[in-house]
Amino acid sequence: MTLPLRLGRVLTGSEGGQSRPEFAISEILGRLGAAKLDVSGLLSYRGLLGDLPDVIDGMRRGEVIHTVLLS
Repeated sequence: MTLPLRLGRVLTGSEGGQSRPEFAISEILGRLGAAKLDVSGLLSYRGLLGDLPDVIDGMRRGEVIHTVLLS
């Protein structure tokens, strides 16, 4: 796309949100465990690992977006 070039703008991006997983994962898990981070509104499905075929079907239908599966 040449629009940014014609308007003198620069497109930048990031891979992985420039996150630091070695820090972020433990921080997020700690906050979840301390009930300081409510993700209930972000999840469209929660279930067990055995539910994976149903989850994939739901994704294909556009009904399931963010999922948490427990083993």
